[in-house]
Amino acid sequence: MIISRVSVQRPVFAIMISAAIIVVGWFSYRQLGLDLMPKTDVPVVNVNVQLPGASAEEVETQLTKPLEEAVNTINGIDELRASSDPGRANLNISFVLERDIESATQDVRDKIGAAARYFPKDTLPPVITKADPDAAPVLTLVVSGSRTPKELTTIVDKQVKQILETVEDVGAITFIGDRYREIHLLLNADRLNAYGLTVDQVRSAVQRQDVEVPGGSFIAGPAEIDLRTMGRMQNVEDFNRIILTYRNGSVVTFGDVGRVVDDVQEIRSGGRLDGVPAVSLLIQKQSGTNTVDVVDRVLARVESMKRTLPSDIRIQPIRD
Repeated sequence: MIISRVSVQRPVFAIMISAAIIVVGWFSYRQLGLDLMPKTDVPVVNVNVQLPGASAEEVETQLTKPLEEAVNTINGIDELRASSDPGRANLNISFVLERDIESATQDVRDKIGAAARYFPKDTLPPVITKADPDAAPVLTLVVSGSRTPKELTTIVDKQVKQILETVEDVGAITFIGDRYREIHLLLNADRLNAYGLTVDQVRSAVQRQDVEVPGGSFIAGPAEIDLRTMGRMQNVEDFNRIILTYRNGSVVTFGDVGRVVDDVQEIRSGGRLDGVPAVSLLIQKQSGTNTVDVVDRVLARVESMKRTLPSDIRIQPIRD
């Protein structure tokens, strides 16, 4: 009754209040984010542990089972799923909705950290992440061209990715089908036996000599110059000159027991578009940002980028 009486007695005041509400509502509407799903804290923790070169059976016995036994004792687990692939073990741990995701993640870290002490020595550090709906890619681009996989990966990494990372509100960008340069050290078993060397000895020698350490500093009057040792291999031939041991007064180098191949990474994932090599880019947005705006800005940058890329390189969206 009070509102209606004021509106009748003071119509100008009522109109101004209504106009203010409309204006505030309009600006608030413009600031609302658009997303596929609402932001929620999903009580799910993922664990990824890699053991390069191991078979799926070795991963199962040396990584997956110890991981399962370690996390099984955590309170509040609703579902535990594990998989063993060549060189990698994955755990997906779902907790009951009442369980606080932060404390659950910390419990997982503690249990995995304790179990990791008994993993094989070549095991990479475990990667533990919380499930995040915002981490799902909002846009997938594919870059293709009549290039070698290594050349195409270099273009995608050094040109396309670096440009897209500068787009406002773009988060992480990951690749599928990329193949980076990789130096392969191939050993000859007969030569190793002839020199009385083992694979571990060769590996230790390579790791010991392919390293760069701080060299301190040099003070000259008022100036101070930082020094560093250039211990890393600069080219393929440097690996052949790595000293492994001494036999009968002579130096035994890596070139005496093996050969070096300048190659690319082993194929783990690959892609082709219209019969030519392709690399896919999965683009994530920053948490809490507007999905539609991020996608529009990325697509606009892609259009401008096409003019600067080599003529044989194509870039196009395949999932929006």
